Amino acid sequence: MEIVEETPEGMTVDLRAPSSFVNALRRVMLSEVKTNAIEKVTVHQNTSVMQDEMIAHRLGLIPIHGDTPVQFKLDLQCDTESNLRVMSSHLQGAAVRPVDENILICVLSRGQSISLTAETACDCGRVHAKWSPVTVCYFTETDSGAFRLTFETTGAMAPRRVLHQATECLLARLR
Repeated sequence: MEIVEETPEGMTVDLRAPSSFVNALRRVMLSEVKTNAIEKVTVHQNTSVMQDEMIAHRLGLIPIHGDTPVQFKLDLQCDTESNLRVMSSHLQGAAVRPVDENILICVLSRGQSISLTAETACDCGRVHAKWSPVTVCYFTETDSGAFRLTFETTGAMAPRRVLHQATECLLARLR
């Protein structure tokens, strides 16, 4: 394995292995590597125009650092004439933070409020896409006959860690 390019968001590696192995590694990255995501949302009050289920779905798709369960709280009210954009930065109560603090959850107008608690859980992309640590993962054949695997992460895990865990998972299956 040769690392061709590595950034904080992704990695490109050349592999001298059969295409079936490279494809299996790609599939394991997408579906078997465990990450943290919001799983349980309890809405205490929601007077926004967005339904509770839609807010819970949007919260679940926010990438979260760490691999231990944590709990977030969100308690906001719009008291101004202008709308209040509820962002992932408004999630409070956990030392572990969302990968990006600027993800829009919903918009509150004057007099509207939202109050909820959200709990994370660790699982894998096979269960739901919100637990997949990669967003893009593909491979191509190079002129030298090697296969070039390129992937981008959600930011919840470092690319080297994703590659290492996927390789370990795949090797465990081959034993």
